[in-house]
Amino acid sequence: MLRLITERPPYWEYLFFSEALEDEMRSLSDLKRDWEYRIASAKGPLLKPSQLTKRVQKKNLDAARMVENAKSLVEQALPAAFGPPGVSGDGEEILYVAKRLAGVYRDLLEWKLDYQRFGVPEEMETLRRLAATICDDMVTQMEELSRNLKNSLTKAVEAARKGQSVRIELKLTWTIPNAAKLDNEIARINDLVQSGRLRWN
Repeated sequence: MLRLITERPPYWEYLFFSEALEDEMRSLSDLKRDWEYRIASAKGPLLKPSQLTKRVQKKNLDAARMVENAKSLVEQALPAAFGPPGVSGDGEEILYVAKRLAGVYRDLLEWKLDYQRFGVPEEMETLRRLAATICDDMVTQMEELSRNLKNSLTKAVEAARKGQSVRIELKLTWTIPNAAKLDNEIARINDLVQSGRLRWN
């Protein structure tokens, strides 16, 4: 990174961004292990069904906000940091985007771990488990973006140096895994509440 920002060879901006993003995400490796093993640092109270439902709704809004932040960084902030063709990019702005994207990645990991920090009635455990997977695909996509970007950019820069036209697209698309199962579980919980087998409050 230091060599790229100092020497600024042709197309340094793209390689610098790749290195910076990889470095920032690598610094979160312990948190990713917590995410994988569901290791939460604290334990919260036992939530009633009505409280869990409100918590899930709020967390879904938080997830949507994180996705929008990532989209804005990739689609707006990053092109601005790279600058127009033929003009050297802004290293400080590129580093800002890398840090903020890694920040979204960190928030996504923390988002799931938060589900481990409170208890729920046994009947709600499946709902909690399914709801906690909503951001899993986004985590995977960001890891793949960081992992594949360096290799793609190296090839692209080599092709560009040979005068070939190159186009690389960075795209993050949020898909919700287990969406149908989650809907079915919500319907099951509603049936339990309506039948009186599960107290709502």
